[in-house]
Amino acid sequence: EYLQVAPEILREMQKKEERSVGTVEGDIYQLGMLIYQILLDRIPFAELKDSTYSIMRSMLSGEGSGMKPFIPEDTGLTLRLVSIMQQCWHTKDVTRPTLPKIIDAVHREYGNDAKGTLVDQMISMIDEYSANLEQIVEKRTEEIEELKEKTERLLYQIMPKSIALELREGRSVRPSMHPSVSVLFADVCQFTSLCEQSIPVQIILMLNLLYSKFDEIVESYSAFKVENVGDAYLIVAGIPEMEDNCDICEVCQIAIQFQKFVHDHYVIPHRPEHKLKIKVGIHSGALASGILGSTAPRFCVFGDTVNVASRMGSTSEPGRIQMSETAAHLLKSKFEHRFVIQERGIVNIKGKGPCTTFWLIKEGKELASDAK
Repeated sequence: EYLQVAPEILREMQKKEERSVGTVEGDIYQLGMLIYQILLDRIPFAELKDSTYSIMRSMLSGEGSGMKPFIPEDTGLTLRLVSIMQQCWHTKDVTRPTLPKIIDAVHREYGNDAKGTLVDQMISMIDEYSANLEQIVEKRTEEIEELKEKTERLLYQIMPKSIALELREGRSVRPSMHPSVSVLFADVCQFTSLCEQSIPVQIILMLNLLYSKFDEIVESYSAFKVENVGDAYLIVAGIPEMEDNCDICEVCQIAIQFQKFVHDHYVIPHRPEHKLKIKVGIHSGALASGILGSTAPRFCVFGDTVNVASRMGSTSEPGRIQMSETAAHLLKSKFEHRFVIQERGIVNIKGKGPCTTFWLIKEGKELASDAK
């Protein structure tokens, strides 16, 4: 507000420590500021990074060379309008134009369009500015809504939607126990060998193409990708809890789609002759989840279920999907005729010892050839 007050009025206010009575010349100064805002659609001195105090001190210095609002060269304003505005801002109040002179300049500029008193013309200009402002606000609102949607989509990609909604509402998320969750681990086979034979940029491109497709597959389900670290890709289903143990069905469908994509479509960009293969492991059970960190919050899962699923992945075979006995029994009990599974036999699992595991073959009815 004070930046648009005439310098001599500001000096009087400094001396008296109170707001001075206005003058005609002071009103002319502020009228020039008003014309500036209407014609240029900007606030005077907005381009300056200095504090209000610094700007006011510059305005008060000197008798005829005080600081004035910046007028860009590409405004399209005529010399007459620019000149009348600058005359209004002269630090010597006696050199400022009279109101009739300003009216005459506006009439000369707008000709027949300048009807009524100066106030009428200013009101007309303000109405036009307001109409443009509404369009600007509408456009900015659309941009904000679009940015909000992008932010929400990104948030839903790094944590389950139910938890993301709580964080968005400003509520704290407490660690939770989940009694029945299905976990999937996917590992790239011979990843270390590929890294030794490739440069870092090639590995990043290879994994980006692979995981982008995996993300696309997972997004069509209720399952959630927890993380991918190096060659390991981890997803969980059942947070929040799903009805009728659908979590095991979802991870099995996802695992089959992963293998199908890698086998039928994926080509390593820098080594097209090398056929990429992945190993997948699945286990079901209880686990704990929570948000770690505040600056960069991260959704994490913990528990023996995660460890066993990881072991199922690491002890699987290239191009195959290995399930724990718990996961296989859960799948057969709820979706007996929907998937084809085969017993693999006894596998030595680190931390568990000898365990019976199963192969997930495909989704669909069992054929005679599958049972062999």
